[in-house]
Amino acid sequence: MHQYVVTLYLLKALERDRKHAEAMKLSRIWGGLFERLLLLAEREHNHVKQRLRRSGCRIVLEEVTPERHYHVMYVFQWLRVSLLHDAYRTEGQMRRKAAGAP
Repeated sequence: MHQYVVTLYLLKALERDRKHAEAMKLSRIWGGLFERLLLLAEREHNHVKQRLRRSGCRIVLEEVTPERHYHVMYVFQWLRVSLLHDAYRTEGQMRRKAAGAP
């Protein structure tokens, strides 16, 4: 989960810095650099989100306070996934028994 918060913070900081650089009318080279950095940070953030999702974590709330603190609320669904797996396995066993398979 800490990687998610770190990549989120990096992504938001890069967006803020890019807007600040645009307001200062910096050269297009800086704009291109920020775009590339944003793409890399976004790719890493999405990768972390996918890994969390695969491990049973669901992001419920994501907010930024005025003091730039990031709050992330998440839940793990281990029990639910485990129970569903057990239910499917039990159902399959019952079908095999009904069909006469050992």
